[in-house]
Amino acid sequence: TMNTLLNENVVKFSPGVKDHIFDMLNFMETVRREVHAEVPPQQMVILFFVALNQGITQAELAKQLSMPEGTVSRNLAKLSSKLKRGKDGGAEMFGYGLIETRQDDLDDSRKKLVYVTEKGARIIEILEKKLYHA
Repeated sequence: TMNTLLNENVVKFSPGVKDHIFDMLNFMETVRREVHAEVPPQQMVILFFVALNQGITQAELAKQLSMPEGTVSRNLAKLSSKLKRGKDGGAEMFGYGLIETRQDDLDDSRKKLVYVTEKGARIIEILEKKLYHA
């Protein structure tokens, strides 16, 4: 594993870099524990970017992060929370519930603004404490 490689000094790093790598690994471990075991880093980038830019449009988010709009849309769907029909025919919640989209323009239902939910804000606080107050 990465921790083993770092501890055995198989890979040589500049002073201080090893600590930053451990911080990143601890951060991702916290994300996986608090959000979901398989959450990709790309979704965390989107979550933090939205937190810093509340009310950003999906199109602007894609542009600012240099991601295709379809990629952003799929990641936002996973980060949000929606009811969907489950395999058994009943309603089932889908997504993490960390962000929400709101329609901005009544004449253009495609224009959505993106915000962090209360749950998303709590997760960000936990991660921030883990990174800077550990």
